[in-house]
Amino acid sequence: MKIKFDKPHSYTANRADLAAYPCFYDVVVDPLQPQFLYAATPWGLYRSNRATPRTNIEEEHTLPTAFALAQNYPNPFNPSTAIRYQIPQSGFTELTIYNLAGQVVRNLVREEKIEGAYETIWDGRNNEGVQVGSGVYFYRLRVGKQVLTRRMLLLK
Repeated sequence: MKIKFDKPHSYTANRADLAAYPCFYDVVVDPLQPQFLYAATPWGLYRSNRATPRTNIEEEHTLPTAFALAQNYPNPFNPSTAIRYQIPQSGFTELTIYNLAGQVVRNLVREEKIEGAYETIWDGRNNEGVQVGSGVYFYRLRVGKQVLTRRMLLLK
């Protein structure tokens, strides 16, 4: 993740290991405008004007530039897990859970989505609402011709 200030300054987050946690990746003060504080989170980049009340946080609206599927968190999991993904252009989006035999376990997302970052929770249940057993599962994101797959582990 790169936070860009007025050229030529930039700041690169060095804590990639925190990417799965719902917290700040990094917080930095703009060296050219010290009244601005930037905070990188899993949900985007936020800017706070330290000259105004702390409740005034403005979200930087940047669209994703890459098709991405993050590792689920937590992994291994029980009873539920969060799956984050981003799509750089609008399109019909499918996020599907498969078992080791390649059979569909659950269709989490099957709808038209606009570009952006998303998070979906899987509760460990199949399409019929029945809790599935412990084991390795795959989740696949498909938008148009782009496909990404990752593996996760459900432990009971």
